[in-house]
Amino acid sequence: MRLAILTNSISTKAGGLQNIVRCLSEHLCVIPNINVEILSIIDKETPSSYLDWKSLSLHLFQAFGPSFFNYSYDLGRYLRANAFDIYHLHGIWQYIGLAGARSAASGRKPFVVSPHGMLDPWALNHSRWKKILAGWLYENRNLRNTACLHALCESEYKSIRVYGLRNPICIIPNGVELPDNNVKNLLASSFSDYLDGRKLLLFLSRIHPKKGLENLLHAWSLAIQRTPATADWVLGIAGWDQGGHEQELKSLADELGIEWSELGDWTAESVRTFPSAHGAVRSFRPANLLFLGPAFNERKDALLRSCSAFILPSFSEGMPVAVLEAWSYGKPVIMTPACNLPEGFTAGAALKTDPEVGSIALAIANMLNMSEQERLQMGNNGRRLVENHFTWPEIARKMKSVYDWLLGAGSKPDWVVLD
Repeated sequence: MRLAILTNSISTKAGGLQNIVRCLSEHLCVIPNINVEILSIIDKETPSSYLDWKSLSLHLFQAFGPSFFNYSYDLGRYLRANAFDIYHLHGIWQYIGLAGARSAASGRKPFVVSPHGMLDPWALNHSRWKKILAGWLYENRNLRNTACLHALCESEYKSIRVYGLRNPICIIPNGVELPDNNVKNLLASSFSDYLDGRKLLLFLSRIHPKKGLENLLHAWSLAIQRTPATADWVLGIAGWDQGGHEQELKSLADELGIEWSELGDWTAESVRTFPSAHGAVRSFRPANLLFLGPAFNERKDALLRSCSAFILPSFSEGMPVAVLEAWSYGKPVIMTPACNLPEGFTAGAALKTDPEVGSIALAIANMLNMSEQERLQMGNNGRRLVENHFTWPEIARKMKSVYDWLLGAGSKPDWVVLD
């Protein structure tokens, strides 16, 4: 089986999708009789991310024109010159999906689409008119002609049906790699020293309005005023900034009177001597709020090992790998129902909050007022949940069975829904 995986970016610009596509591809590659090739578009962050994909067969193409479409003549030419048995698109609305759909149709081969939450109501209302136009011009036709759509959870399955699509849908979650809890991370040790005995409540995801960060800052301000336990905690915001939203958050923090610090290109050595707030010399303790910049690889590992709890107050998600990763490190989580991981609440691995200020502030208070043992138990529940349901080898096996079914080489898997 020759499989083309199409994604608009392999860099950090793709946010969580970068790691999802890479990990799924790597685990598909180890399954016998499947040849995986990744096709993607070059962006300004691609050079810094390229080595993460070195074990995979990767084809990158230059794009032209508006970035929201990313037209690439070379991509189209490559697809016309190469025949694949199946095409799998991650993400929608851009040229790479249109080119993949055309190539699949011309060869009468199956085309699979993973929207990754992009058909959820909140996501559809963001840049609404661009998406209405793209849908009318090409995307709705592409989606209707897809052999199988991929939903990450029951909620996304319902959103796809509400959008009007009647195609078969496979319901398969995202996965994560399980970290080795015995590995030592020097950067994590230095960061813990920098916190000076305080605990870290960590947000680690793309810095975007849909993540609910403005309401999180309002809620944190309320918690500082009403919850004495915040004196022993720091809120850390880490992630890749999209559209200048991080600067908006810093301005909001100033308006709310929240003391904040910025740790940009931090290392184990720089963390030991970094200033506390707005460049002031740190005497004893860090500020109430830390902006930690993008966090990948060692930095992400350091933050997840250092934090005492994790929060994702999103308005809309597909299935956030950020939460799964926090659980894989044994961390208790605060999240909204929009994260589409209801099993986390059932398993006692997460506290539920709505994305509104009062609800987030209450959830924060509840988390901070727990005992260490209670938070540890909640984190352990999350780790078991990931071990049992969200590892990449199992996710890849399920996806391969969908490919086999579409090619007539296997029966319909139980996770494919036809109605």
